[in-house]
Amino acid sequence: MRRTLPLSLIRPFLALLITPWIASPSLGAVLEIQPAGVGLTPMATEAGESGGASQATTTLEHRPARVEFGAEGSRWWSLTGGWGHGLSDDELNKGDDFNLAGAVSWFIVKDVSVDAELGAWYHSQPGHDALSVNPSMVFRWHFVNTGRWTVYADLGIGFLIATDEVPATGTAFDFTPRAGVGFTRRLGDSDTRLVVGLRWAHFSNARIHGDDDNPSRDDLMAYGGLTFPF
Repeated sequence: MRRTLPLSLIRPFLALLITPWIASPSLGAVLEIQPAGVGLTPMATEAGESGGASQATTTLEHRPARVEFGAEGSRWWSLTGGWGHGLSDDELNKGDDFNLAGAVSWFIVKDVSVDAELGAWYHSQPGHDALSVNPSMVFRWHFVNTGRWTVYADLGIGFLIATDEVPATGTAFDFTPRAGVGFTRRLGDSDTRLVVGLRWAHFSNARIHGDDDNPSRDDLMAYGGLTFPF
């Protein structure tokens, strides 16, 4: 006659065998002793374990704080290039003026800046062409500022020292008042901005050599460039 061991005697041995495995999380399951036998209860595996579960990671992307354009106290620098065409009917005062300039802007109050600019000119004109340097100071008001776009008006004055008379039959030293309008636009997600403008640019010596020696040229000038915070 075949005999079987009572279940009450087998249970302690099973418990001794499976207890070390119950404490191991790598199996991905908890073994439970049930009255009718041994059962398996699923347990979520830890991320990154060898059971094949993928580990969820969170990557925090670091982005530098954006510089607010037009904020009081902020400072920017810009590089521009432009071309102006003389509007005079007098042949001697006609000409084309080509400009490269660098400027530093400081916003003294929100959306209003004072700009210190240094320009270099090539003057194509009747008689002798000329080269010149032209420091200027400009006040600029961004009267529309959406963050991505601004629209501005500006007013400035400077002086010019040239290698020859500008305009022709004039003097090699001139004053350069100016006024204009333009816009800026932020480029993508950077703080760099596009600058485009149109201005009236004037060249004359303000009669410092008398009324008879004050020829002048008035240009309609288009320009464009980039501005950056610093």
